[in-house]
Amino acid sequence: MTQPTHALIVPALHSGVDDHWYPDLRKRLAAQGFTDVRTSAPPSGEPELADWLASVDEVGDGLGENSVVFGHSLGAVAALAYLSARTDLSRIGRFIGVAGFAVPLPRLPTTKAFVEAVDAGRIRTLVADRQVLLAEDDYAVAPELTEQAAADIDATVHRFTRAGHFLAQDGWDRAGLIADLAG
Repeated sequence: MTQPTHALIVPALHSGVDDHWYPDLRKRLAAQGFTDVRTSAPPSGEPELADWLASVDEVGDGLGENSVVFGHSLGAVAALAYLSARTDLSRIGRFIGVAGFAVPLPRLPTTKAFVEAVDAGRIRTLVADRQVLLAEDDYAVAPELTEQAAADIDATVHRFTRAGHFLAQDGWDRAGLIADLAG
């Protein structure tokens, strides 16, 4: 992978661009030499795939071999669905998923469209390096669902015993390892 300079961050459901660890990640990436860091603004309300893909597409130009794509929870699935649909892309440097999932969440039936839009084979071919963070005590996405998502895209898994759902309320207001994995 060439030196990454471009980043795309896709936040979790019900999260804003300035919530949790996202602002710290932007600062750390700038300090690492990233010159173009963009964060999509997730739509509010019941998650609909078309709305999320449109939101990501608003900031998704410029992706390529020097890009790192970050996604958190439903944002990770939306990011993978977006990359799966972008037939104009030939190579992405790295994907870092935090608490994503590969099967629909029972409490959110509309997530079925998101997971069905992910082409794991395309992701394995398109994205040079794939990293996934999971917490064994995740209360929003069962760890085995994140583990399955990681296996589907052949990602390296980084396990945490106590990280909850990687939200500020769980102590995740700093990007730490997430930013370190980018470079």
